[in-house]
Amino acid sequence: MADVGEIGNRQYPPLHAAFHGEMMRFVLGALRVGDGPLTSREIADHVMVGRGLDKDDPKVAQMIRKRVGACLWKSKQAGSARE
Repeated sequence: MADVGEIGNRQYPPLHAAFHGEMMRFVLGALRVGDGPLTSREIADHVMVGRGLDKDDPKVAQMIRKRVGACLWKSKQAGSARE
């Protein structure tokens, strides 16, 4: 008989996971085509349209906005973007 307590929990992938580098491409692409400074919400809208996600869903919008913020921070550290 198997001891069920020893079986670990199943790891599920994150919701709306992106391929490696996909978020950075969308973020930097939005910054390239923008006329001037963009807010993280405007960049997140660009990303959601590009990935075919629902812009009106507040949970998805918040999640993508957080990922955009992480990409912007990483780009700033690398010298690719500035505030």
